Amino acid sequence: MKKNSIQSLYLHLVKVSPRRKFLISFLLGLFSALSLPPIHFFLILFLTVTGLIWLLDEIEDFRISFCIGWFFGVGYFLGGLYWISYAFLVNSDKFALFLPFAMIGLSSLLSIFIGLTTFLFSKFRFSGLNKALVFSSLWVMMEWLRGHIFTGLPWNLIGSTLTFSDELIQISSIFGTWGLSFFAILSFSFLGCTQPKFLMKKNLLCFLRVGFPFIILITLWCGGYIRLLFAEENFFPNVKVNVIQANIQQKDKWLPKNREKNFFKHLDITRDSLEKKKTEETIELFIWPETAIQFFLDENKKISEIVGKNLSKNGLLFSGGIRKEKDPYDKGDIFWNSILFLDDEGKELGIYDKFHLVPFGEYVPLKTIIPIEKITQGLSDFSPGDGLKTLHLNNVPSFSPLICFEVIFPGQVANLLDRPKWLLNVTNDAWFGLSSGPYQHFSSARLRSVEEGLPLVRAANTGISAIIDPYGRVINKLDLLSEGYIDNYLPKPLASRTLYAKFGDRVFFIFLLILFLFIGIRKKLLGNKFEKY
Repeated sequence: MKKNSIQSLYLHLVKVSPRRKFLISFLLGLFSALSLPPIHFFLILFLTVTGLIWLLDEIEDFRISFCIGWFFGVGYFLGGLYWISYAFLVNSDKFALFLPFAMIGLSSLLSIFIGLTTFLFSKFRFSGLNKALVFSSLWVMMEWLRGHIFTGLPWNLIGSTLTFSDELIQISSIFGTWGLSFFAILSFSFLGCTQPKFLMKKNLLCFLRVGFPFIILITLWCGGYIRLLFAEENFFPNVKVNVIQANIQQKDKWLPKNREKNFFKHLDITRDSLEKKKTEETIELFIWPETAIQFFLDENKKISEIVGKNLSKNGLLFSGGIRKEKDPYDKGDIFWNSILFLDDEGKELGIYDKFHLVPFGEYVPLKTIIPIEKITQGLSDFSPGDGLKTLHLNNVPSFSPLICFEVIFPGQVANLLDRPKWLLNVTNDAWFGLSSGPYQHFSSARLRSVEEGLPLVRAANTGISAIIDPYGRVINKLDLLSEGYIDNYLPKPLASRTLYAKFGDRVFFIFLLILFLFIGIRKKLLGNKFEKY
């Protein structure tokens, strides 16, 4: 592209009317969704984020700045979360009517955080590196807020665009995914924060400006490569993990006539996975996905007996299931989305109840005001469990159980006071069929392993099931919409905690504090000079 072409494009985006800015911003956000898993076309962000920043230049009305960011967010989240619509079509006669309201409403709500980013960014009058640092800091602070406010939804953080590379994501062991997002958006935004006329000069400084975003990514990759170069693969020699993926489609899963059939399908695959040459000391863990057992075990003792008879000696079943108890205040039954733990005699060793519930999926907030049903099976809402916990069962290395999207929250998957040796995640992504959703969910789960330095075992009804080491590397996996099992000895955690596992989000916020001091000092040293780099 010629020099005057880039300058002309920049001037056009600066001078175009607000309404056209909104439309262009929406389209830029929509195309940005191509960077997310499983497509990972992250290079497009160098163009779309640059375009977003150029649209913000020379705007005096900060309400317009907010709207530009908001429209970008609507496009980004509509394109990145389109798969949520699949859940409304499973029982289309009940929920299809709500689909457009849910998609537009959720995207509009999440876009507020990008709108706040551009609103605040427009109040700063920086250029060059300072401008890029401010934009990146605001972007990630708003991602952090999005991940914590109300119930939190840290889905499709900008750092997830780099999860295609084991090397690039290793920075998460220091700063968490927030740090990965920071360096990603700094790379993508730098060219947009540099005046176009300074990008086209034929000199060394211009070359460095254009190359700086790629230097950031190359540096991240090199750091990750070195970390993995010295990584050791260690396994518990007497703990075998068998992950079962039955691939039962959501429309068939909860039909009463299929419940027994679904149970025995899981059991048949479990029998196929039995270790033929295992020693007496070997513990076999059979992991079934979320709600794999669709019977209440208190009312169906025969199910527990069948499980016990089909497990190997020292075998344990970890299965998702539904649990209920009588309400002590005589208000009916209370239900939990749970993981049930059974031994080789069918005895229950323990339970874990999901505590981070999905609004409208597992419960309806403000139900007295919003008289609608939840999307998942049953009329009653699920109740939240007691919270994050570390389980110690028999001779199994201690672990932290997580159900479904509980695994997407950085810094909230392992108990700091009773640190587990591995993470267990059971989920049912059949709701979202063959879409981007299960891939995005899987990418987020891998990041938790890197952050915590803990291996993760994941059982998903229709995929993606996997055994992941403490560096986020996939040891073995079952692809989406496939049926079968994977087995491997359980990976050991890192010998020492990662920096992020020790201090959590504090590491990143200390980094931001130092960064703001750097920006302030740099601004003071430059004075009122126009920054060219």
